[in-house]
Amino acid sequence: EAVFKALADAWGTIDFLVTAVGTVAAKHDVQVSSETMGRVTRIPVQVGDRVAAGQTLVEVDDELKVIAVEQARAALLAAETNVAKAKKDLERAEKLFQAGDVADVELEGTRLAYRSADAGAKGAAVNLKLAERQLADTRIKSPVHGSVAAKMVELGEMVTPGKVVANIVDTGNLKVLVSIPEDQIGRIRPSQEVRLRVDSDP
Repeated sequence: EAVFKALADAWGTIDFLVTAVGTVAAKHDVQVSSETMGRVTRIPVQVGDRVAAGQTLVEVDDELKVIAVEQARAALLAAETNVAKAKKDLERAEKLFQAGDVADVELEGTRLAYRSADAGAKGAAVNLKLAERQLADTRIKSPVHGSVAAKMVELGEMVTPGKVVANIVDTGNLKVLVSIPEDQIGRIRPSQEVRLRVDSDP
């Protein structure tokens, strides 16, 4: 009765009042998982810290991944050098063919060598991207803005792909989940005002 009277005083005449009990939940509640395997070397955040999307939550040992990237870059450089050489050889062979100094079979062999070198360079570029992605995965980052609700790993612990390392909750945007009785649901309309009371902070 007191609630009904207070609402009537605030909003004017009220024909019907629907009350419901529910729960307040974060709009984003994300379990952040590792996509790599390795030993945890650093945890730059603590429970309760605010984090931005893209901020590092956990760092995993990256020594081998750094080496893999360096090797992939060296392989790409070598492959690009082979392409440059094969291209010059092909251009030279085409000129000699036009002058009648090389046979069809020699020209075709030069063309095949160029295509092979080009394919090798493209494969080396893909390998470099893969190595760089694997290196980036050693920095496990938050996908959303929010607060660190929990961290599930400790320094020195081994993580594997799929291992949950932290729980990020966006408390800046909340949603309220309520159950409305069937006989009252027809009285609910979009854009109606709702008054919410939270037990922990009436």
